[in-house]
Amino acid sequence: MTFFKGLLYCILWYSSILAGYTTLFCPLFPLLFISNRLYRYITDIIFTFWQYYPTALLELFCGCNIQVTGDAIRTDEISILLMNHRTRTDWNFFWPTLYHCVEGKRKLAHSTKFLLKNEIRHIPGPGWVMQLACFVYINRSWKDDKKIFNQYIEYITDIKYKHSLLLFPEGTDFTEETKKSSDNYALKNNLPLYETVLHPKTTGFVYLTQQLLQKHSLDAVYDIIF
Repeated sequence: MTFFKGLLYCILWYSSILAGYTTLFCPLFPLLFISNRLYRYITDIIFTFWQYYPTALLELFCGCNIQVTGDAIRTDEISILLMNHRTRTDWNFFWPTLYHCVEGKRKLAHSTKFLLKNEIRHIPGPGWVMQLACFVYINRSWKDDKKIFNQYIEYITDIKYKHSLLLFPEGTDFTEETKKSSDNYALKNNLPLYETVLHPKTTGFVYLTQQLLQKHSLDAVYDIIF
């Protein structure tokens, strides 16, 4: 029964993305050339409403009990969210977390973007939607990623775009192999060994926060632990 529920969840989740891409995001694309701000506002509402769909599937259909503690994420802020990456599927539980912790007048239009590796943009359906939804893709090469960060910073500053950006500082999910690599890095640099998280990669985070602060485009940083 558990396997059946998991399989059905994946089918419903993936089919909803394909349906949203073909019937909503693609027809709205010409609006981008008329009003960038309006296009972003409408697509944010669509994507935020979609986030409630997997939330309902997890909580009502799969019976997951989501409990959230800590400060609320405010919709009148531009914020960075830092989250550990315990498994390859932990981001599924991030959407119900947002449902329970985001507060403010624009809750239905407050979008959360992910910082993702560039390969994900080519996944049929999810990768395409996330491109249109203004997710940030990086190449894991600082020379290239610095340019991407600068473009992102310039864009959100120009349109005064209130949203949240989710970063995985560890850069990958927690496995025996990545734990070993993290430990080797710690021993080489005389750093403490971690048991449940990996040593974070800080270059992009530091640069991003410094540049956003200089442009008065960062209101808060939230640390999310699963």
